[in-house]
Amino acid sequence: MVPRLLRLSVWLLATMSVAVALHGLAQWQLHRQLVHEAAVFLAPLARGDTPYRWPLRKPGDLVGRRVFGDCDIAFDRGGLVLRRGSRTCEIGVPLRTPLDLKRFDRLEIISATPLPSFWLVLREQLDQPQQIAQVTATEQTPLQAQLGQLAWRLDSGEVRPPPSRAAMLRLRFGELTQDLRVQAIALQPQTPLDWVAATWLPADNATESLASAQFPLFRVDGSPRPETVLGWRDLLREREPASLMVFGDDVGSVTAAMHETPSHPGRAVSAWPWALVGVVALAMLATFVRPAGPVWMRASLQAVLALILPVWLVVGLQLGDDLGRPAAAAIAVSLLYAVALACTDTATRGHWIGSPRAWLRASAAPLVALGLVLILGRPGAHAAISVADVIAYALWALLQQYLICVVFADRLYRVGLPARWTVLAAAGLFALLHTPNATLMLATFCGGLIWTALWLRERSLIPLALSHATAALLLGSGLPPTVLRSAEVSLRYYL
Repeated sequence: MVPRLLRLSVWLLATMSVAVALHGLAQWQLHRQLVHEAAVFLAPLARGDTPYRWPLRKPGDLVGRRVFGDCDIAFDRGGLVLRRGSRTCEIGVPLRTPLDLKRFDRLEIISATPLPSFWLVLREQLDQPQQIAQVTATEQTPLQAQLGQLAWRLDSGEVRPPPSRAAMLRLRFGELTQDLRVQAIALQPQTPLDWVAATWLPADNATESLASAQFPLFRVDGSPRPETVLGWRDLLREREPASLMVFGDDVGSVTAAMHETPSHPGRAVSAWPWALVGVVALAMLATFVRPAGPVWMRASLQAVLALILPVWLVVGLQLGDDLGRPAAAAIAVSLLYAVALACTDTATRGHWIGSPRAWLRASAAPLVALGLVLILGRPGAHAAISVADVIAYALWALLQQYLICVVFADRLYRVGLPARWTVLAAAGLFALLHTPNATLMLATFCGGLIWTALWLRERSLIPLALSHATAALLLGSGLPPTVLRSAEVSLRYYL
């Protein structure tokens, strides 16, 4: 009796340690992300450049990967070519966050040819009407226009004051009588910004907009929850789009990080992601071509290989608003490997539907989620859930349960790892796949403990998938943003 209680106590201690470590990981990643954001924005300013620069060299540099309108285009070594005879060409630049036009109020267009008159089109908020202003033709290259001196109006003709921010920015050219070659678009500060001597203001006490001469730098004091910190950042960016925020202990780290930041981070190309995907893919292939070695070694290797790339994508913050080719390749390789394991694995035995007991036990997770929503939630915190959302998420949950339970947990259990430690390992991995979303990591860790234990006991996937989908939709639609900011993971969580 005593050894059994001792083993259970050790397991409970390990479980609590993993939960604490997950929260610590979320805090550590938030510290690093905020320093990185500040360094990337400030590094060009320290070098006399601007963080608002968009080179036009490939379709990915444009909103929608194309030029809107009836426009004949091409890309060459000189940039984006707008062909003569095009009737309407509208160039949109991709924006991750709104632009600060109060401080960066000088438009600069670098081109190999003089530009005709064109319209500048923007929206201060995406849900607001667009504003337009005409920029007069000039022989000067690069073209420069002071935004505050342009005559701004709505499409209806109503006169508007110069905008102080932009959530959308486009250049609209009329019918072209000659080819235009546009190389880059930039927004420059009218006067140098002395951000070095600026004061880092307390983030939780900043309630008013700052003068244009004062750079919006904010510090976080103490150790508030990540959801609280990112909520402050959202509020500050509503008033000051260029707001930068770091923890007070990390203020000194920004300068050091700036020196390591390339002049144009978006252009940095690294070969190591492709090398990682290639090495893992070859190792996956080897497990089928030459499946030598003892059973425990093969099963352990398969479990690791199946999920090493997804963990790298999520924990390494590789999944942003634009899925890169290495990330897409990593997802495809991992899915193909999981399918190959499903087709060749004869050791796994299970049922799709399961017994009534399996369904009853699987209801534990949704009931816990419902209790949390009733205690912590508020009505109308998020949009209503549609039938399509339920179906889509149920399929997504089924895939996740298959990877965690069948591919990973089953193989650990097969090599002799005790059931409770198999459950803890699978739940910890499941939580890592929701990094750096602090609340979601802890929620999926708890859910992973329930679902993996049920799989090892009941061997049925459908009840687990529906339990997972129901609990996730309840939490996502019922918890307020101060508790659960979003259901996003990886870099998308910070955007």
